[in-house]
Amino acid sequence: MEIFNKIDNLKKEIDALRPISADLEAKIMQKFRLDWNYNPNAIEGNRLTFGETKTFLLHGITADGKPLKDHLDIKGHNNALLLLEDIIHEERPITESFIRALHQLILQEDYYNAAVTPTGEKTKRLIKVGEYKQAPNHVKTTTGEIFRFASPEETPAEMDKHIQWLCSETANGEADALHPVALAALFHYKFIRVHPFDDGNGRLARILMNMLLMRAGYPPSIIKAAEKESYYI
Repeated sequence: MEIFNKIDNLKKEIDALRPISADLEAKIMQKFRLDWNYNPNAIEGNRLTFGETKTFLLHGITADGKPLKDHLDIKGHNNALLLLEDIIHEERPITESFIRALHQLILQEDYYNAAVTPTGEKTKRLIKVGEYKQAPNHVKTTTGEIFRFASPEETPAEMDKHIQWLCSETANGEADALHPVALAALFHYKFIRVHPFDDGNGRLARILMNMLLMRAGYPPSIIKAAEKESYYI
């Protein structure tokens, strides 16, 4: 496809600039990490600005008047990115246990989140980190339709099928393999269709997507908060 040819040509231009100094690489990764921490959390409603996120991550200074939970979400997400940088060149496969451990690293500890009962009453639901969802979840589309994800009962089987698919695709010979960008995008899509956890699915899906991209030698794809509407479509 033409789009993949364009992507590969851009990748060749980037690769031609290598090797780069360790100092420059560290600066590039810091820039990526700041963007990568701010935007995914902002998409999910985190109220820290980019400047506040940068100050918190680089200097440990919290933002006045902003919720502690917003700071903890940034910290957990950053910890997940640091882990990703450490293991990106390892042969560690993406498994269900790895996904659950990464979910726990991002969200850190159990907490209560606002929810609505089947009868429309407001309530609170316990979010258990590292565990698949205990209650059905859904999203309202831009057209007002309700899209329901896999049920809690269906989720374990769906996740097993999802991981088996990924293993099969990554084991394919080069001639049969999906383009790395297509593989990462399709993995993200399949994961979101299941929405296996009660919270944190979007952030986790984007981290796993970028893990696949980076292992294939591509830079991470950072979806800007300003592009939220087109991303959801």
